[in-house]
Amino acid sequence: MGHQELAEAVRTARTSRGISQRELGDASGVGATTVRRVESGAAAYEPSVRVLCAVASALELDPAALTRAYAATAEQVAS
Repeated sequence: MGHQELAEAVRTARTSRGISQRELGDASGVGATTVRRVESGAAAYEPSVRVLCAVASALELDPAALTRAYAATAEQVAS
């Protein structure tokens, strides 16, 4: 899962729950700006495992699957 796939997964989960970026930021404790960065899919922003886990938990997604997929993609890009 690359940046764009992560962005789409988070955006889709958030919108399907009918919550705003601000509400997700509050629920996850990471803030709306961080949620916007994750959802932008910008390669310049590398969300930490803590951020991914907090957002996934707030969206009732499996944090382990989300972070493993993202970390594996980041590792492939780095090598």
